[in-house]
Amino acid sequence: MKLPAPLLSLFAATLLLAGCNSPVNTIGPAAPEAVPLTVESRIQVFDEKLNLRLSLVQVAEAESNGFRQVQVTLANRQVRPQEFAYQFEWIRANGMAIQDPAPVWRGARIQGGETIELQSTAPRPDAVDFRLKLRETR
Repeated sequence: MKLPAPLLSLFAATLLLAGCNSPVNTIGPAAPEAVPLTVESRIQVFDEKLNLRLSLVQVAEAESNGFRQVQVTLANRQVRPQEFAYQFEWIRANGMAIQDPAPVWRGARIQGGETIELQSTAPRPDAVDFRLKLRETR
């Protein structure tokens, strides 16, 4: 039995949308060789609702060609997807922020129960610290 094209399109769209909110199983090596250099973190919470939805899993740092790199892993504590925006700020050894000529908030979406890695590379080699800012998007 052949389905009419409009009905077939509706069925395909329904499957696609259903797949967007379904949980994802992940598989990796039992003994991973990748060992990140983790960094102790301090969290300042100003949006309690967002804090209840997202949790910090790990902060890892590395260096590449004299530039500091950072990767922050967050987990969605809820079963529903969470949308948010984030921005990295880089800081010199004297405590002064490195001015970004055009600071950008980047959007992110994380599925329920999933983790996400947010990464940034320092814009200058004299950056020694960073701050990650998160805000909920509505």
